Amino acid sequence: MIQIKKINGFTLAELMIVLIIMGAISAIAYPRIMLTVERSEAQEAVQNLTAVLASQNRYNLRNGTFFGGAGTAMAGQLDITLPASNHFAVPMLYNAQTVGGTASVVAAITSNDAETAIYRIKITTTGTLRCDNNAGAALPAVCNLLGIATP
Repeated sequence: MIQIKKINGFTLAELMIVLIIMGAISAIAYPRIMLTVERSEAQEAVQNLTAVLASQNRYNLRNGTFFGGAGTAMAGQLDITLPASNHFAVPMLYNAQTVGGTASVVAAITSNDAETAIYRIKITTTGTLRCDNNAGAALPAVCNLLGIATP
């Protein structure tokens, strides 16, 4: 009598089904992971802008005006030092004035991440955040997903 030895293992069809399922799960999960990464990078920019706003307010109290012009580089003019960022450029400062009760932009920071569209986050004298592209047009695809208002 011949004994047949049973070999344990997976068939090629079973392995292919597992690979297809894993591919489908990763196709669904990847965009959400990238959105989470983008949100965390944007949060870094928001924290930097909040620090710049506080420093701009202190500068305004001392000098009667906000520091900067139409997009002046920070260049150590304020009493803060921001950590270097791989995702955003150095904040640009604006000599903001509150005109007729309307707050104007104090600082803006631009993304430099090639994986997403280039966008800019701005903060006003009242601390309101705005998001647009460098030309000033709204970018709902990025900004709305980040939860930051567009113009």
